[in-house]
Amino acid sequence: MTNILFYPFFIFRLSKLFCYVTALIFGICAFPDLALAMKITEIAYDRPGSDSGREWVELFNDSDLPITINDWQFFDGSWHQIKMDPSTTSTTSGSELLIPPQNYAILAADPARFRIDYPNSLAIVFDTAIDITNYQKVQNVPTIVAIKDENNTVISEVSLYATLLSKDGHPIQLLNDQWSDGPNIMGS
Repeated sequence: MTNILFYPFFIFRLSKLFCYVTALIFGICAFPDLALAMKITEIAYDRPGSDSGREWVELFNDSDLPITINDWQFFDGSWHQIKMDPSTTSTTSGSELLIPPQNYAILAADPARFRIDYPNSLAIVFDTAIDITNYQKVQNVPTIVAIKDENNTVISEVSLYATLLSKDGHPIQLLNDQWSDGPNIMGS
């Protein structure tokens, strides 16, 4: 008897194999859901002291292929372009904004400030405008944080309600598919 659960997994693996082959030959991946492997995994919205330039969002590429985020946008109440950190070119491939497979990237309000605050971080850092409104005192109004791709498809979205928000300035993290408040352990 054929294992019904195995069949979709097998088709998924064949699709990924096809993607690898087309990426090697043509330099592109025809796997349609690759962008959906990108997740928001950590949000630093209310840092101790001044927030100015210190807010950031961590993304994780949960795929086996690099994901190009050219023309992607970040949402914190309005949409902002994601750009290369002007202080580095080490994460570029030409003009491509790439996140390697199974890797983290940071969207930072101020990439230079992020590197000062987290000197040991190995994450790729991209530049974008970030001003995440702190709604801790308004229980029923969430803050929405999201990313969308070049086709205006929302790839990952988080609704920040007051009950979810950190009370001590720590980032909130996605651990085991649950959002929680805790000390920053970037790359969670």
